[in-house]
Amino acid sequence: MPSADISRHVSPAVRGPLLAAIQSRGLTVNTPEGIMACQPHASANPGELGPQDAVMVPVNAPTLPAVAAGIAPLLRRDAAVILALNAVP
Repeated sequence: MPSADISRHVSPAVRGPLLAAIQSRGLTVNTPEGIMACQPHASANPGELGPQDAVMVPVNAPTLPAVAAGIAPLLRRDAAVILALNAVP
């Protein structure tokens, strides 16, 4: 797999040290076929990213209500949403 420019397809909504790392070093995905790297637009404010085709949300179960409200600006009417829950009580 060639090192594709996936920057226009990835919009991370992250906070803290992870946001700083993505903004300074970008994202890299290592696969058996090769490496994909990009310098995406990342933000702590989902509203800055605009509506997305798909939204993947890794979240602790107790924080789900707040997170769900926060991702609303990312959701198009036909957006796919994947919730990956951990810390389920």
